[in-house]
Amino acid sequence: MQNNPRLMEHYNQKYRNSSYADVKPVPIVRRPRDRFEMAARAAFCGTGKYLEIGAGSGNIALTVLEKYDEIVLTELSNVRIQELSKLFRNDLRVKVIKHNFDNDALDCPDGYFDTIVMVAVIEHLLGPKSALIELSRVLKPGGRLLLDTPNIAKWTEGSNCFLVTFRQHHPWMKVCFAMTRGHQPICLMMDICTILLFVL
Repeated sequence: MQNNPRLMEHYNQKYRNSSYADVKPVPIVRRPRDRFEMAARAAFCGTGKYLEIGAGSGNIALTVLEKYDEIVLTELSNVRIQELSKLFRNDLRVKVIKHNFDNDALDCPDGYFDTIVMVAVIEHLLGPKSALIELSRVLKPGGRLLLDTPNIAKWTEGSNCFLVTFRQHHPWMKVCFAMTRGHQPICLMMDICTILLFVL
């Protein structure tokens, strides 16, 4: 797959007026109200090496900055890359890289990251299964993948929660979806040993 110039231009136009100066940490709250609060709360419990795919404005990474020894942030948009680089310019623990997850493997050794966060990204990928396999490669045994995607199908209308479990490429990797009502986000929390589940 090649980079799509129209897609790149779309994201650059979408974020052209964004500024790193406006980015604030996400509040850590007992009852998260949105996907950012949910991901930040879960990631805040971690230590070691942190990877965020599609880091956006950098608000989640900014929230967990002091918890991790190394933080790697990926983005597709040149505008986002520039703003993230400015936001974290004084912190040597943070590395910002331009990366197209549909095209390229991550330039990281196997089992490198303790925590991986991917908020509202997987639904944009052409190969989500391949993405999960690649994330499993760079995730440490016992590490955590915190993944969210919008519940566009509204599968849970009429019920409080709908749970689906399935086995991924590796038999030890179990993935659990927690889908809340209506347009609330699906929050997928994956742990090699345990399933972390947040349902609002």
